[in-house]
Amino acid sequence: QARAVLVVARDEAQVRSITELRGRRVSLGPEGTGQRVLAEAIMRVAGYAQSNFQQTLGLKPTELYAAMCGDDPSVDVAILPINIPAPLVQELILGCNIRLIPIVGQEFDRLLRDNGYLSEVVIPKAIYEGLEDDIRTLAFTATLVTTENLPEAAGYTITKAVFDNLDAFRAKHPLLE
Repeated sequence: QARAVLVVARDEAQVRSITELRGRRVSLGPEGTGQRVLAEAIMRVAGYAQSNFQQTLGLKPTELYAAMCGDDPSVDVAILPINIPAPLVQELILGCNIRLIPIVGQEFDRLLRDNGYLSEVVIPKAIYEGLEDDIRTLAFTATLVTTENLPEAAGYTITKAVFDNLDAFRAKHPLLE
């Protein structure tokens, strides 16, 4: 699974680009979480201040469906770091016709260059029923971390096993292609 950063928008909000969020009700994730820090960074890079939004909310991913698909939606757009594929995203697409908004542009190219833990990923439209286009967005780069106590030979063996089997890993999931 890849941990991608998704911008999900209710179709009725008429958001087709990350540059169209002004005046919207945006969930950035709960205060004090990595989700919130990342969402705020993305908004800064896109040129937004909190005052640009009608309202900012701190919803958990588990609260998004009710907030976006209920009888009286309280959220137009949400920033959501999530493993792909995610059942929640499929439910949002089919249940209330949300759109995935690409995170693209020169500002984000700089963000990628300056932050080695981020990479660009393309979410193929085949991953989700109802997704009309491939979506370019950001993802967290997979990183293997250990202590200095791990014997060097063990570290080499783990790394070699991954790289010797890259084709097998790619065959397991479309995002690894």
